[in-house]
Amino acid sequence: MAKWIYPLLVILALAVFAPVFQADFVNYDDDFYYTANAQVRAPLSFQTVRWAFTSVYFNNWHPLTWLSHAVDHHFFGLNPRGPHTVNLFLHVLNTLLVFSLFRAAAAGKDRATAAAGLLAALFAVHPLHVESVAWISDRKDLLGGFFGLLAARLYLAYVRKPSPGIYAGVAACMILSLMSKSMLVTLPLLLLIMDYWPLRRKKGWLPVLEKLPILFLSLVFGVVAMSLKTEQTESAWNRLLYVPIAYVRYLYKTFWPVDLAVYYPFPASPVSPFGLFLCIAGLAAVTVLVFLLRFRHPYMLAGWLWFAIALAPASGAIQIGGHCMADRYMYLPLIGLLMMMAWPLAHLSKRAVAMGAGMAMVFACSVLGFAQARTWRDSVSLWEQAIRATGSNGRAEYNLGNAWLERGELDKAAACYARALALDETDMDACTNLGVIAVRKELFDDAARWFQRALQISPENPRANQEVDRLAKLRANRGVAFAEQGRFDNAAEELRAALALRPHSADAHFNLANVLLRKGDFHAAAGEFAAALAIKPDDAGAHYALGLTLGHLGRTEDALAHFQQALRLRPGDPEILRQLKALQP
Repeated sequence: MAKWIYPLLVILALAVFAPVFQADFVNYDDDFYYTANAQVRAPLSFQTVRWAFTSVYFNNWHPLTWLSHAVDHHFFGLNPRGPHTVNLFLHVLNTLLVFSLFRAAAAGKDRATAAAGLLAALFAVHPLHVESVAWISDRKDLLGGFFGLLAARLYLAYVRKPSPGIYAGVAACMILSLMSKSMLVTLPLLLLIMDYWPLRRKKGWLPVLEKLPILFLSLVFGVVAMSLKTEQTESAWNRLLYVPIAYVRYLYKTFWPVDLAVYYPFPASPVSPFGLFLCIAGLAAVTVLVFLLRFRHPYMLAGWLWFAIALAPASGAIQIGGHCMADRYMYLPLIGLLMMMAWPLAHLSKRAVAMGAGMAMVFACSVLGFAQARTWRDSVSLWEQAIRATGSNGRAEYNLGNAWLERGELDKAAACYARALALDETDMDACTNLGVIAVRKELFDDAARWFQRALQISPENPRANQEVDRLAKLRANRGVAFAEQGRFDNAAEELRAALALRPHSADAHFNLANVLLRKGDFHAAAGEFAAALAIKPDDAGAHYALGLTLGHLGRTEDALAHFQQALRLRPGDPEILRQLKALQP
């Protein structure tokens, strides 16, 4: 029977994830990881390898993940179908490893083969796995999962025929997994769970002691990962309170995988004490139940512990980004819950009922998984689904706005940014992008207000400052163009607007002074030339122009002083000498 299960699993995974072959890059980290990453896009070389192993870019140390992206770019360039195909290939390999691992661990009996087949089929198509497969940036979960499952498969060989060589292979695969993503620091504990079931090892402390070397590796990689953790925007107390809620939400989404989203924001309201109590009580009740069933149904306790322990690094106690949970964190923890579903069915006395129930679960997950995979076709569909699933989601609104902006749909983008700001008044990026839209619509005063609002939120924000610089330059250039057309009132308005944005622009002061001269306002022009010189005192042209202006105003001594300064900066200039000669008695 097993020889037919392998090709069926491949066909099943390919059918459910077929939409990814038509999927594009998305505007959620794909730029940082792939499309705009200069090191990934550079020609493959030793420099690429050195960067991958020495970089902590994006608060992660995962050199194998970086190298895999670099290899993808080498062969596929910016064609998203290539990386998507590699992701799906890795998921198929992981599915086959799951089947091989649990079939072999359970001694390959018919019921064990059927249970392992159902487990692998659900693993292949479960909607919670769509994010890891369809998202190019989540290569790390697939790659880390592959080496982690390979380590577990080698561990089975070690248990049956212990040898230093096989143990070294287990350790090597674990290191490769942790060099892809640090999620599997729990692998030694997961292997201990397998010792309990399905391996049923009863050798006292030996299974514990033999894990000590790889446990040391876990500690080392865990310390590295902790040192690179992102800023903790939520308090430690709030994060800890949310952990049991997150576990319950993961359980819910496992058994009812609808309304999935790429980004789940932290709830705006405080955690309800009653809701928290229910979650803790529910988790405790399940723990007690599976413990009581440990003799007759050991797979229930093993599955529950696998889920709880494998998910622990991403449970929310340590904040990873601004989200409270993520589907991708369930890539390997899901195996534990699927154990608890597959093995009881395989042991039902009525095989027809078991087969029908198993096929129904696989079919339901396949339909939902296919639908979820389609939402990853582009950034617009991805974030629209996130908003449908989560409701008030400022980050989703902002990223949807970015997707519309990239398509040139300015009004749709502006509406998204406005909703993002309504949810979070401190969203400086939404303010900045509303300013960008206003610039494109030539609503420059509105743009200035949005940029200034962004800078009020974060005065040192580099992007907002850059956009202010661009707008100031744009308005200054428009002022010069209007002046060349003889439209001096318009020119003065634009140059004053530029100076309102960037008051320390010597060029804008100088150009405004020239416009004011053309309008005959010598007093104002003198003030602007003086302002330009206060910023740029060694500007010979400004000294000369101010000298001319002061001469028109009858301030001969002041004019002479500026002509002399101009001559000092530009020795021998005939025009400056002529003006000096004309003014000197």
